[in-house]
Amino acid sequence: MSNRTRQCMALACLLGAAMVALAGPGHDHGTAPSAAGVEGGDWITLSHEAQRNLGLRSEPARIRPLQETLPAIGSIDPAPDRITELSSRIGGQVKRLATAEGEWVRKGDFLLEVQSSLPGNPAPVVRFEAPHAGIVTRLHVAQGSHVSPEEHLLDVVDPTVLHARAMVHEGQLRHLRIGQEARIRLAAWPDSLWNGRLLRMGGELDEASGTLPAWFELANPARVIRPNMRADFRIVTRRAEEALTVPERAVLGDQGEYFVFVVRGEGVYEKVPVVLGLTDDLGLQVLEGLQAGERVVVEGNYSMQFIPGEAEPPMALVPAHREAAEQAMDDHGDHDHGDGDHAHGDHEDEDHDHAHGDHEDKDHGHAHMDHEAGDHDHAHEDHPLPDQDHEGHDHGGGEDAAVHTETASSAGTPWLLGSGLLLSLLLNLVLLVRLDRHSSRESS
Repeated sequence: MSNRTRQCMALACLLGAAMVALAGPGHDHGTAPSAAGVEGGDWITLSHEAQRNLGLRSEPARIRPLQETLPAIGSIDPAPDRITELSSRIGGQVKRLATAEGEWVRKGDFLLEVQSSLPGNPAPVVRFEAPHAGIVTRLHVAQGSHVSPEEHLLDVVDPTVLHARAMVHEGQLRHLRIGQEARIRLAAWPDSLWNGRLLRMGGELDEASGTLPAWFELANPARVIRPNMRADFRIVTRRAEEALTVPERAVLGDQGEYFVFVVRGEGVYEKVPVVLGLTDDLGLQVLEGLQAGERVVVEGNYSMQFIPGEAEPPMALVPAHREAAEQAMDDHGDHDHGDGDHAHGDHEDEDHDHAHGDHEDKDHGHAHMDHEAGDHDHAHEDHPLPDQDHEGHDHGGGEDAAVHTETASSAGTPWLLGSGLLLSLLLNLVLLVRLDRHSSRESS
């Protein structure tokens, strides 16, 4: 192999290195996806009609005391010390009945009368009155009924204080303490909550269900709760006095990867990952991802997760862009277009002659209407929006312009150097190939 051939191979290697350099960082010639069309982006923009169709509704994240709870189900029992069972004590017949089941009675009210079956003239009569105020329950007799001495006639229950019985599973009993609070919701009034306090627990487990009864004292001054109503319990086991919370229906996701949709502007929503903490029946604690007062979507959010999002927020929401726009508008108001003195009238300085009419070709002639210099064609008669790109020229003249110029310069320098290197290598390679052919002809 001749020396010229070796030189050609070396130049070919250098040529390949130059091409790799040109394809390096800052020169990705592939097709980049548009930010507006990125599947799974975090930003969603919806029209008014789309929001109405989805039925979107939002609520603010709030700081409140949060209580982690233990769920249980059960029913309502009368308080043992507030129920009275009436029995006949004598055999006989009900001659008068002055009450009915479910009727509210006051202490001393006449209830019924039983005439004894013992002989007498007249036969002895026993009168029954209400032992205390309450509701008549379990009425077992009617007018004219025959009763025995031990027969149960009726009950009078004071419903102003009841005992709510929760059936707690065996594995959850370690969380129970006397005096604990519980929030109780009744099937009859699902939108209302009552507070109860744990009084006592049962003596043995129910074999069939593996549960232990736990009774909570429940105040019922309005007498709307009745014995045997079905109840749902949330027994408080832990507290967080100041927790940032959102409604449970605001949170989507699973397997520890949860997120909410936060309202960022009119029709603009951001998908925000959140870290959850304690949970109660009123909502979820958010440890990371939200701030108090931020509004989260609580209705219609399930459908939103299937809408393709954008990777970047709308430009109107970008703080840096907003500041740049305000600065540009201020600069246009001052009409300061560069480091030189640019007046709106006629300048005496020939080197900085900027007029509002037609320009002669000066050293720095930037006309506000017709421009002679093609490289500095800036029409100031119709001012574009501050956030538009003026052919790569920043009219602010401030720090943003310097950053833009430096960035453009640093981005173009590697390309120019690589191009020069590539051209030089190509010329040397062609020259060596010709010299090698010429030497081959002379030798032959």
